[in-house]
Amino acid sequence: MDTTTSIYVLRESLEEKIEKEFIELIRESREQRLESFHSALQPLDTLRESDENDPSVLLGAVHDVLESLRAQLNTDDEHHIADIYPVAVYQLAGSLQDSAVINQHIDRFRPLENDSLFLKAAKSLKNMIRSIDIMIKSGINFLRRNSDKAPKEAHQWTQKIPVRKVIEYHLFSRNELPKWWINEDERLLVKIVIKLQDFLADDFDPLQAAHSAKAMAELVEQLHKQIDEQKSSLAEDLEEDSRAMQEMLVHHFERAGTLEKRASFYSRARIDRTKNRASDHLADFSKQWKEAHESLLDRTGVVAGFWQFRSALYNHVQELKTRLNRYFEDSLFTPIQELGQQLEHEQNELEKVEAKDKTSAQKAILETALKNLTRQADTLQEGINESLEKGSLDQIVQDFSDKVLSESGEIPDNVSFVHDLDLDKNPPTLDSEQINWRQMVIRVLKKQLLTPLMPPQQRYEEFLRLQLNEVIEIREVIDVNLNSALELLDNSGEENPISIAREGLERSEHKLEQSASAARETHQKLLSLIQENGYSSTDQLLNLLHTGEPGDLQILDATYRVKETADNWRTILSARWARLQDSVSILGRLGRSKTKKKARTLNRFLGFGEESPPEEKKADIANYLSKTDARVEELPYIYRRLFNFDASTDQRFYVLPNGNFLNLGKAYESWTKDLPASIAIVGERGSGKTAYLNMALNDVLAETHRSHITISKTIWTREHCITLLCEQLDLKKTDSAEGIIAALNRRTKRNIVVVEALQNLYLRSLNGYEALETLLYIITETKDSIFWIVTCSSYAWHFLQKTSSVADYFSHVIRSDDLSREQIKSVILKRHEASGYDLVFEADETQQKNRAYRKLLDREQEAQQYLEDQYFDKLSKLAEGNASIAMIFWIRSIRDFNDTHFYIRPLEVTSLELVEDLTPDILFTLAAMVLHDTLTPQQLSRVLLFNEQESKLMLSRLKSRGLLNQSGPNYSLNQLMYRQVVNVLKQRNIIHLY
Repeated sequence: MDTTTSIYVLRESLEEKIEKEFIELIRESREQRLESFHSALQPLDTLRESDENDPSVLLGAVHDVLESLRAQLNTDDEHHIADIYPVAVYQLAGSLQDSAVINQHIDRFRPLENDSLFLKAAKSLKNMIRSIDIMIKSGINFLRRNSDKAPKEAHQWTQKIPVRKVIEYHLFSRNELPKWWINEDERLLVKIVIKLQDFLADDFDPLQAAHSAKAMAELVEQLHKQIDEQKSSLAEDLEEDSRAMQEMLVHHFERAGTLEKRASFYSRARIDRTKNRASDHLADFSKQWKEAHESLLDRTGVVAGFWQFRSALYNHVQELKTRLNRYFEDSLFTPIQELGQQLEHEQNELEKVEAKDKTSAQKAILETALKNLTRQADTLQEGINESLEKGSLDQIVQDFSDKVLSESGEIPDNVSFVHDLDLDKNPPTLDSEQINWRQMVIRVLKKQLLTPLMPPQQRYEEFLRLQLNEVIEIREVIDVNLNSALELLDNSGEENPISIAREGLERSEHKLEQSASAARETHQKLLSLIQENGYSSTDQLLNLLHTGEPGDLQILDATYRVKETADNWRTILSARWARLQDSVSILGRLGRSKTKKKARTLNRFLGFGEESPPEEKKADIANYLSKTDARVEELPYIYRRLFNFDASTDQRFYVLPNGNFLNLGKAYESWTKDLPASIAIVGERGSGKTAYLNMALNDVLAETHRSHITISKTIWTREHCITLLCEQLDLKKTDSAEGIIAALNRRTKRNIVVVEALQNLYLRSLNGYEALETLLYIITETKDSIFWIVTCSSYAWHFLQKTSSVADYFSHVIRSDDLSREQIKSVILKRHEASGYDLVFEADETQQKNRAYRKLLDREQEAQQYLEDQYFDKLSKLAEGNASIAMIFWIRSIRDFNDTHFYIRPLEVTSLELVEDLTPDILFTLAAMVLHDTLTPQQLSRVLLFNEQESKLMLSRLKSRGLLNQSGPNYSLNQLMYRQVVNVLKQRNIIHLY
């Protein structure tokens, strides 16, 4: 039975199956991919007309589109061509017969032009055998015809085609087609993202929100149209691809199972290897596209996010302009105008009576003019004086700076800077580097907008003082001339008093016009500066993101810089030499240790003493403090604000000592459930007890009713304590603690009482603990109705624990001075980064000789990281968890700064031993100041059993040396010397913590 199949039948079957089993699957996948682009653009389709005037809505919609596209990158893997293609190949192969036998075409016997020599020879031999067979069959049939027998048919040469294997092998081995499909769809996505980014960079303008919305609508319509065009051409394109695939497979069918491609060639192992290679290649190809998409989406997202910041910046700029306009109008322009109008009015009045010979009328006019003009001039003068006292102009600008810097906190710290983008390649090629984006934005804003507006540059005080001097001079001119005119009226001299008065008023008016002109000029200069730089200051940054030019990045002096191709050869040589020394030193270390031991023995025998260790660095305290104050004053204005030890802590820069308010929250929750609970917040002076307390109250206990008591000076008697509590808690006056307890327990509403500075509620003397004991008694008896929170300094707490077991009265004790090394580092660097300056850590002589450092000299970033780690290791140990101490030493470490960088030298710790006579009296006085925070001379005399005169002399002496500060009768320890004082008292075993 003839089982051969015609190649034409096989072709028709293949054509049908390619369309049904293969192309249909590819079409569905690609249509779904294109439809997902439509879906991603939906947030921009649904923008309501009422939102067209709100640019933030449009930016939010763009953000949603980008997030939708990003989500598709991570969720569409199972529908991606790279994953669908192998499935489609197997589905096509499985739909056809496993093999087919067909008659060999004549071309299988003819040597073709592209055949190899071996194949041509084999075909020639095969054709010769076939020809001989035909000749023999022809002779036999001739004889059979003469014998009236039926002729025999010539032998048919057939070939067995492994249909499925041929399809699998050749579709896997030639993956140009799936790559083409991937390129078509992914390139459309690139166009969508690039057009959105171009819109944000070129067409979006929040100042013309309606125009921007219209432009976006047109763009979205174009994008939908492009997607639909590609979708509509999909069937035609795939039909062409189907024909090409069919022709390719038929070509290989015709040759399979012949000399040209034996059936054994299509082994399962070979097909599997080819399939794996194809899958890996397509997966890698898709991954490259995905990475390119992610980089472009990231860049477009950063551009959109930056527009959010620019919109907020514009609002702040508008607010600044409004406040400046209002200030100049209310404080200068309107009062000047009113004074000018009054001058003009009085001149007209004087002109009316000048020709009249009525002394009484002229005198009345002059007196009225003097009174009115003096009042107007005084009003103007008082307004300027008030502005100078309050620093009104400075404050307006500083508020603007604070808001802008606060707004910049929403900018991501680091972003990927995409550059060298080539969109013509498939997939697009690009380079990207991480840059410190927030710091770059802050730097540009400071340089172009904030710094030029700051008081040191604009000299607002100088401008106002000039205005004030002008007003004072005008007032004097008015006063002198009008009083002179009045005197002439009384004395009846030859001079015309009205003429003198008018001339004086004319001069005053002329000076007032000059003053008004100067004010208008200053006002206009500020507005021009704001107008020119308020929005354009970020144009460079937007252009940098959009174009991705590394050269622009260098111009902006960003933290990222294109890596230098050559380093200083001396630095490289020094680093390599250090590494070589380190290797060689290991080999000789054992020998050197033995040699040193013998050398020390020989030195002692010869009488050479060992070199004594270096003494701790000392300096004059007054010099130390004056340098610290001078250093603070030299710092840029924004830096002084960021590192102001006395100002309340900005929540943006606050670092929680224990990571959260969990303990305080648990204690309060227990108390609300009728379980006794109270809190003590303990820490060194300046460690942030008040900051922790205030933020905890605003965070955990924001909705509660509370009373706040601050013990600002030392009290120790029972009576003082009761009086203080009655006053602060709005209680009726009572003479006993029981009266306070009863009053608090009678209250129907439970509330919170905060007592700050417990260390000021005792005196380290006989009978000096009455106030403390009274408070602790009240706390114990009212803990059910009152949630008590107290703060106390560490050393006072430790002392009171030894004397009064104070910790037993509180269920939770929270430390505010246990910041870790990383937290201390965060305290410093959070503030510094907000300033927008770069940091350069410098090495001291010891570090410069250190091989670990020298090996890094040719790797600048690693060397800086090494020095930074060394610095913060030492700072953390020195600060002992105290944030303000860390900030003080940080300021002391600033060697120099310029417009872009701060240079930080290694820490130098000044010893208190520089005081030439640290007598026991001095040491115990300082210890008393640490334990009590504030003391008067009378209180110190009770603590140390001095007479009052000795106490006054001692405190005055320590104040003159800079160790103490004085506020009224109270003395306290200078915070700049706190750590040195505490350290020396610990070394002398006078104070302890554990």
